[in-house]
Amino acid sequence: MVKIETATGLGSGFVVKNDNGSIILTNAHVVKGNGGTLTVKDVRGNVVDAQLLAVGEGEADSSDLALIKTETEIGTPLKLSDDIETASTVYAIGSPLGQEWSISQGIISRFVTDQGLIQTDIAINPGNSGGPVLDKRGCVVGVVVSKLDPAQSEGIGFAIEPRIAERYVKENAGNQAIAIDQFSEPEETQVEQVENPDRNEAGYEVCNQSGENLSVAIAYFDTSIDSYRSEGWWNLDQSKCQFFPNLLDSVDEVYVFAESDQTLWSGDFPFCMQEDAFEYPDANRDRCPSPAYSKGFLKVEVGDAKTWTTNLTPSQ
Repeated sequence: MVKIETATGLGSGFVVKNDNGSIILTNAHVVKGNGGTLTVKDVRGNVVDAQLLAVGEGEADSSDLALIKTETEIGTPLKLSDDIETASTVYAIGSPLGQEWSISQGIISRFVTDQGLIQTDIAINPGNSGGPVLDKRGCVVGVVVSKLDPAQSEGIGFAIEPRIAERYVKENAGNQAIAIDQFSEPEETQVEQVENPDRNEAGYEVCNQSGENLSVAIAYFDTSIDSYRSEGWWNLDQSKCQFFPNLLDSVDEVYVFAESDQTLWSGDFPFCMQEDAFEYPDANRDRCPSPAYSKGFLKVEVGDAKTWTTNLTPSQ
């Protein structure tokens, strides 16, 4: 986290990349009209000058974003994550009213999906703008942007959704200039796909060869109802398999997701997930409706095979 001072005020921000200097994400309204003067201070007390890299057009909305760059590295890059739900505990860290590195705790109140914002009851004051909203893992789940008039409301603040922040950085700093396109904290690892003609019973099987106990789910498209069905969650112990008899009679693609505390097996096919149901998200929607959250499933193309095994193996 960093404190940003300009000729006209102050705000907060956080480093998204260190490479021959630091790239810092903040709000556009923090750095607009600064007269060309920007200084950045990190939690260790280091102070350096910064230059504008990109400034969005918005104010107090999801386009209220900016990037600044320093010539020397300052602060530690933070990861973004969209693995959040309504009522999740979150924290804002910034410099409200100049009080450096103040931490406020609150919850996610709701997702304002059509505006690309997250509502929170965290205490937000001038100086918090542009700072990170963090989950318990320390991942950034929002960028502080505004609050409603305290004379008319209490505890209604807003942060910009992480996927919008990610897209803004990619568009303005380039894919190679950032390190925030990984939205999952655990290490991603290996799968092995095996057509299994030796099995006597036709169907699809997931086997845990990872050496860890896993939570596993699958999904597939059911043509009889013209929609996706899901199976899971279930706990899959080490060296155990979960078998779905006759699943491949009418299915040529299966989607798999598995995770432990430290590892995940995933892919690029997104499902909106809840405790016991998943759905494929609307293509025109940036995020899943509350309380669902998005996970990337691995697509398994089984073709005409009638028996198939997906082995979840350790990372190499």
